[in-house]
Amino acid sequence: MTKEQMREIREEMLFSLRDLAAVTHKKYRTLQNYEGGKRAIPQEFADLLRAEQIKERRIKAELAAAQAERLDREYPNGIRFEG
Repeated sequence: MTKEQMREIREEMLFSLRDLAAVTHKKYRTLQNYEGGKRAIPQEFADLLRAEQIKERRIKAELAAAQAERLDREYPNGIRFEG
């Protein structure tokens, strides 16, 4: 994983480095070094981050599907806007 990929995943999940440190139990400074390119990102950490990204994407997709289903039930003819 490159430092750019790490940052993209972190930002997609709307995490600051401090948030990511708290969730992954890594030191903030260590994560700064990963994203800054001062330290190589260990494969184990990259795998963990990708797994969390996949999990979050799945949750978002399930929420969006549930919301669409609810709207279809509540508004079977669609939503009309008058203006």
